Formats: sequence, structure tokens, C-alpha cells
Amino acid sequence: MSRTVAYPLVDKNLVIEKLRGVLDPEIGRSIVELNMVRDVTIDDGNVSVKIALTVAHCPLAKTLQTDVENAVRKLPEVRSVKVETTTMSRKELEELKLQIQAGTGRPTQSKNELGVGPGIERLGRRGVRSIIAIISGKGGVGKSFVTSMLASELKRRGYEVGVLDADLTGPSIAKVLGVSGKPFKGPGGGIVPLRTKTGIKVMSINLVLDDPSTPVIWRGPIVNSVIRQLYWDVDWGDLHYLLVDLPPGCVSSDTMVYANPHPVPINQLNPGDHVYSVDASISESGRSPNALTATLVAKRVLEVLPQGEAEVFEIRTRTRKIAATLNHPFLALAKARSSGGRNYRYSLYWKPLGQLRPGDVIAMVKRLPQNEAVPLELPSIAATSSTSPILPSRTTDDLCRIVGYFMGDGFVRLNPTTRTYQVVFAEPINGRYRAKYIELIERVIRGVRISKNAFQFGVSSKKLALLFDKLELHRSALQKRVPKWVFGLPESQKLAFIEGYCDADGFRRLGKSRFRRPGWMVFETPNRGLLEGIRALAISVGLKVTNLDSRIRSLETPSGHSDSTTFWSFECNFSARTSRYGAGLIRGNGRQAVGRALVNQYVGFERVSKVTPLGRREVYDIRVEGNENFIADGLVVHNTSDAPLTVFQSLPLDGVVVVSSPQDLASMIVSKAVNMAKKMDVPALGLIENFSYLQCPSCGERVSLFGESKGEKFAASLGLPFLGAIPLDPAIAQLSDQGRIEDYSSPIIAKIADELRTRAAGRIEQLTQELPIAWSVEPSK
Repeated sequence: MSRTVAYPLVDKNLVIEKLRGVLDPEIGRSIVELNMVRDVTIDDGNVSVKIALTVAHCPLAKTLQTDVENAVRKLPEVRSVKVETTTMSRKELEELKLQIQAGTGRPTQSKNELGVGPGIERLGRRGVRSIIAIISGKGGVGKSFVTSMLASELKRRGYEVGVLDADLTGPSIAKVLGVSGKPFKGPGGGIVPLRTKTGIKVMSINLVLDDPSTPVIWRGPIVNSVIRQLYWDVDWGDLHYLLVDLPPGCVSSDTMVYANPHPVPINQLNPGDHVYSVDASISESGRSPNALTATLVAKRVLEVLPQGEAEVFEIRTRTRKIAATLNHPFLALAKARSSGGRNYRYSLYWKPLGQLRPGDVIAMVKRLPQNEAVPLELPSIAATSSTSPILPSRTTDDLCRIVGYFMGDGFVRLNPTTRTYQVVFAEPINGRYRAKYIELIERVIRGVRISKNAFQFGVSSKKLALLFDKLELHRSALQKRVPKWVFGLPESQKLAFIEGYCDADGFRRLGKSRFRRPGWMVFETPNRGLLEGIRALAISVGLKVTNLDSRIRSLETPSGHSDSTTFWSFECNFSARTSRYGAGLIRGNGRQAVGRALVNQYVGFERVSKVTPLGRREVYDIRVEGNENFIADGLVVHNTSDAPLTVFQSLPLDGVVVVSSPQDLASMIVSKAVNMAKKMDVPALGLIENFSYLQCPSCGERVSLFGESKGEKFAASLGLPFLGAIPLDPAIAQLSDQGRIEDYSSPIIAKIADELRTRAAGRIEQLTQELPIAWSVEPSK
């Protein structure tokens, strides 16, 4: 006879006590102390906890949920734990901020502490009546031009106006508005912004640098607190309008994204493709307070977002590197000591490239899941004669080793006109591996006849030549790439492919301890694309790799001519002297030391070794479902820039103005920016379509260079007011280059400024009682 087991010992107070040991991953204080625990319900041993997050869509919500679940599960009477999340209101955030300030005895925390999360560090309004962000979600739509023209038109109407250039990747506001020089500290200690000839106050990151062309990455104190530096530390005085120019954020167009099953350049991804995403958290487990749990899952790509050109920087660790804009976030490791505690706690958080420094610790991927890998069923090739060789029906380790060897020294002759069908391997008679692969080919392909001469050997077979053609192997030397189907093979076949290629275009270092990297495979070839594929394949099966590097080699042709060629190289092996990414490669007692519990099959950690500028490049962003991150060139990155998000969270915005252009692609990307504003509860005041048309100066005819105007219809589809369409006027570009955009005036810009003023007026009226100065909505005459 069955009986129902009751769980009378599970008590709400015991659950609360357990939750006191759970720390907010950003603030570093107990979630009970911070009043984040909103409800605890218990039903027959099943515990449900509701947590209030400080920031909507917090990227660390999963970490906090896991910490809560693990803490409650330690009670022996608990059967299951369910964690729900909600978000604090603005009033609750302000109360929490005051509570934290009272507890610390100072209004802000030092830059060396983890500090208060971005949702709590919302800066005060001061003397600014209305703060409006200009956003687009994409580069190249003329957002900075629109910002400058709106500021000039509002100033022309008598308003006090300021412009804050928050675009770290390519600040241009100062140049467009014609301001130069160095800001200075005023009598009150605040930084005095520069003024244009009409009195617009301007603050931009490149005004603070000794040389405006100097990469911002080297100005650590400015970059680390860019929003506070450019807003709070500046004495804006009394303003009617502060316009904030926001940047996009993304990675270089040639970035390799680890898709399922093979890597794909980010500019070749399509919505609906699946890419690997990381689900990771650090929590207490057993004796260790810092146990890393991490899995890789395939997630669907929702959008692929070209962002135009931007300044990019290369961030490099010992084994990984990637090019991205300064504001693109990377998964990083933080270390903090709880209040009154002796032990350090580690946590994961997102940190933009512009704030990363040599020595910082970031997450990298060690290997990819191999669960669904199966041998490839080979295409059936009809026999052309009774003597045709018998081909295998599916891939094997030996066949993959032959194909890998072919990628280095092989080629296909396939000419139906001359009836030439050959698969040739260009290794001479004294070659080290020639006899080995002749024997291997005869064993794998039954009935094959191998022809040999002093310089090469091969198989004259139409059936085999057609098979290699169907397997995407029939390419010239510099056009060869690792075929996509190789990435879906079992691990043993991938390894055989790599080893075969090493026999052709590489070598193994001597396995003696006195040699550098003993036993490692070394590859070198002028075919960069092929080597990038080999390296990605090596990472996918968990081999230790080095970064891809290059050198110039001078080669002498048979005719006696000398030619200089760039050769690319990298090394890999099954294990290194220090085989554990994380506990092995990052250790010691310093500020960034990592404990041995932070070892995981898929995710490890490495120190940043160098960050260098690469100039302007085409950049892309993607939006991924679920975890909202993806793996790019072996590093874990968030699927969007955090710069707009930081502004939304940090500044008391009264609204945003969305800038688009007639291209369909631009419209699609702009919808992302609108959705972000809605999620952050920031009202969108309207949409402006830039580059809408070209008006002929002679006849006045309107020409749609980028397609018919869609601004009004697009605004309606997003539920936004349409503020107006700005033409493609050569005078705008000319005056901007000369720093004289304030001289530009047109009825169209005037009408848009009036629409913006009218729609912002309601917001300003509601805020009058909160401001330190009593203005009317209209400017003083």
C-alpha cells in the first residue's frame, strides 16, 4: 500500500536563511539584504521563489537563478525548486540605490570594486530638461548628421542645446559641428564642454584625447566610465535638450562564427541558421564555492545585421583572437570577496572590449559537442567499366586521412573532352609519406591501380575523380577549403583528416622536453582560408591550438625568379604541458587568479594578452534566440553592443528618435533598435528617414536613389510617429566636412525639429517639478 510522504520540516524562514548566502552577481551583496526576494511559497516540499532583478533582461539572470536553486536544494526536505523573475520599478531602484549608498557611506564605489549594477547607477537629471537619444541600430544611415542638424535647428529657435557623442568606435560630432580644442575644468570642478559658434555645448571622447586619432582603447580611465565621464562629470549647465548620439556595436565581417555543424563567416549567416551558444554559471558545489557549469547548445539566428564600417580592434589571448568594435561585450570572469567573508567568489559578466585590459580573464571555447556526429554516406558513382575500383560506401578513419593528405599535396584532373580523370598526389619518390599513402589507398579503395613516377603518384579512375569532385575537393591549391561535411564527422575521423593534412603540409616537433612544444603538429601554407578551417576543426575536437600567425617567405621558381609570398601557420596538439584552460593556464595568488574548480569540458578561460587597433572594417552583428550569445573565433561574445543598453540604463532618457533609410535592410535593422527602446521602457518620439531622395537642383525632380521612400509606412508598422524625410543633399556632406553644419537650414529640418519639440513637450511638462530650475516649455526670447 502506497502512502503520501509529507514534508513538514520545509519552512519559509529556513529558505530565507539559505538565500541570505546568495549574492547578486553585479552588486556582490545578499539578495535578501537587497530586498530582491519577493515571495517564497512551499507546497509539499516543492519550493517556488520569486526574485526581482535590478535590470530588465539582465544577462546574469541565469546565473542568479542557478545560485538560488542550488542554495535552496541544500535543504534536505526540498523536493524541487522553481525560480521566477520579475523586475524592480524605477522607484524601487532609487530606494535601493539610497540603501546601498547609506551602507557604504559614499555615493559611488571605487573603480576597483565590482560596484553597483548598471540598473542602479542611473545618473541624476541635474539641470537638463529633456534627454533624447538618437538611435538607428546600424551604421551608415547618417545618424550623426541628423543629430547635428536637429541640435542646430533647436538652437536656432532659442533653446539651450547640448550634444553628447557616445559613439566610441567612430566619434564624429565634434568634426561635424566644427569644435576643436581641449575641455577644461571649471570653478566648480566639472568639465566645461566646448561650444560651437552658435553656442551648442559639445562633449565627445575624441576631444579628451591628446591626439583625436589615438585609439580610445589606451585611455583606460575614460573608457572604463565613459557614460559617467561624458555626462555626469561634465558641467552641462541648464539645457532644454541634450541629444545623445549612440553607436552600433559588432564584430568584423570575416569573423568565423561556430555554427552547427561547421564554422561560417558572420557575413554569410542567414536567419534560421543555428549557431552554438553558451549556457554557463558559477555556483557552490561540494567543497568548492566556485564550480563552473557550462554547456554548448545550438540556437537559432533570428537576425543578421550589417552595421556598415566602424573602427575595430583585435583582442588576443594566447590561443584566440578576434576583431570587434570597442563596445562589443565579451564574457569575462570577475572576482570579489563578500562582505565580512574570507573567501573569494567568482562570477561571469559581460564586459565590452573597450574596458578589457591585458591580464583580464575572458571565456573561450575548448571544444564543441560531438553528440550527433556520424560517418558520411558517400554519393554513389556508377561504374564505368568492369575494372573500376570499388569505393567505400561511407567515410572511415583511413579514408579521411587520405582526404586530409590530398588537401595538402593532391589535385584532380577532370576533363571529359580529353577523357582525363585522375586523382594525383604530388609527393616525390623520396617523400617521407609516399609509400605509406600508396599502401593506404590500395587498402581503402579495392581494385585500384596506382601510377607512379619520380615526382608524383596517383589513380587514373573516372569513378574516383567524380567522387572527389562531388566531395568538393576539386579545387586549385589556393582555393581549397575544408569541406563542410568534414565538420559533421565523428571525432576519430576529424582527427584522421587533421593528421593526414599534417603529413602533407606540416610536421611534428620532436617529442623531447627540451624542445619548444614537443610533439605538436605544425602547419604552414599560403592558403589562409584552408588553414583557418583546419584550426577550427582542431578546436572542435578539443585540440590545444595556437593563434594563426603569418610571415613573408621568398621562394625561387624553377625559372630562377624570386617571389615573396605570405605564409600562414599555427600549431596544435592533444595536450599541452599545462593542459587545463582556466585552472592550469591562469593561476597564482594575484587579483585575477582562478581556482581549480573552474574547469569544464567545453568552456575555459584565458588572459587577454594584447589589444591593437586594426582600422575601419565592415562589421556585422547577429541576434540569437535564448542565451543571446554566440561563439566567434573561439571566444564567447554577446549578440549585441552594450553601448545603447548602457545609455538606456544609465541616463534618465525622455525618449529616442529613430533614424532609418529607404533600404529594406536598414529598416529591418532599425526595428531591432526600436524593440530595445521598448524593452527598456523608453518612449520612441518618432522616426526620421534619412537619404530619402535626391532633389535635382536644376529641375526640382525627386530621384529615389535607394528605392522608394518607405519611412511613413515603416513608422506606422512600428507604431511610431513619422517625423519627416530628409533628402540626400550634397550641401550637408560639404558643410559637415568643413565643420559648418550649423549654416545648413531647410524647411524640412525645421519641420522635423518642430515635430520633435511638440512630442517632447509633454514629457518636459511632466518633469517640471523634479528639475532644479523652473523653465517654461518655450525658450526665453
